[in-house]
Amino acid sequence: MKAHLLIAGLALPITSFAFSDITIRDQVYDSTTYLEAVEVFKGYDDGSFGRDKTINRAEALKTILTAAELEMPESTTNRFSDVPDGIWFAPYVNYSASEGIVKGDDTTGLFSPGRNVNKAEYLKMLMLSFDVDPSQYPVITDVKINDVEDGIWYAPYFKFAVKFKILNVDGENNINPGEELSRGQAAEILFSMIRQGKGLKPQVLLNLSELHLLKAVEFMDMESVATAQILVDVASMFSTYTLEMLPENNIVQSADRVIEAMKLLTTTFSMRAEGNYDAAIQTAKDAWAKADESLQLNPQNKLLTDKIKEIAAGIADKARAEQS
Repeated sequence: MKAHLLIAGLALPITSFAFSDITIRDQVYDSTTYLEAVEVFKGYDDGSFGRDKTINRAEALKTILTAAELEMPESTTNRFSDVPDGIWFAPYVNYSASEGIVKGDDTTGLFSPGRNVNKAEYLKMLMLSFDVDPSQYPVITDVKINDVEDGIWYAPYFKFAVKFKILNVDGENNINPGEELSRGQAAEILFSMIRQGKGLKPQVLLNLSELHLLKAVEFMDMESVATAQILVDVASMFSTYTLEMLPENNIVQSADRVIEAMKLLTTTFSMRAEGNYDAAIQTAKDAWAKADESLQLNPQNKLLTDKIKEIAAGIADKARAEQS
């Protein structure tokens, strides 16, 4: 008799652990979740992120400087008449002006903090804040973008961004430099910049991976495997970012073994549901072994590895019972 599991059909919708308007399937999920975890982006009072809302120059500058971990001086000289003393963004704007990251409008001399930021302005602020000088990278000269003319002031920033996969051109090789950015787009660009520069924080990534795995275990207990699989995939994504930076680290390798074990577990549910009992039993054993490898590499991972072993043993027992 085949098992009746919640494998087929749509997975249950899971919203972000950080924001109410972003689900784990959204393109901006990894960037917004990570940037919230490191306190770069905050949501609105209703718990939403506001991914499609435009981001203004003041907001963009604050998030960039926070991500770059630049310390603001306690007091700054007021540089612009439209940036009053005491307003929340004044330290960021004044500091950036003193460092040459931003300047006022050539005609009015104003900073225009409430004006929506476009992609070209954002990239310039981003790279100057992260101390990136595109002219020091001769490899970018071969990058050609249809709507970015060579010689225009923002060309080096876009060439660098495309070369190092911070931004992608569209299907017609355009990048829309004057496009006003949404909060979601800004988060994606900022996250890509940090990732390509190997500046992501490994412990934060490991914590996010574990958070999603624990939630996946809850759904496995309910035998809602489709939802568990999505959560495992998200956990795997955060784990992969960590592996890119610390491939030889035992704790990171331990986390990777847990991911492998969880992927095997989701496979065992499918095998059992299809009546492939011998395969389900063997794959459950493989998942148990991967969990044990993880535990040997990092004994502090015992809570999660014990749970994986428990689920694996339970699946194998049920497969044996159904097989008979």
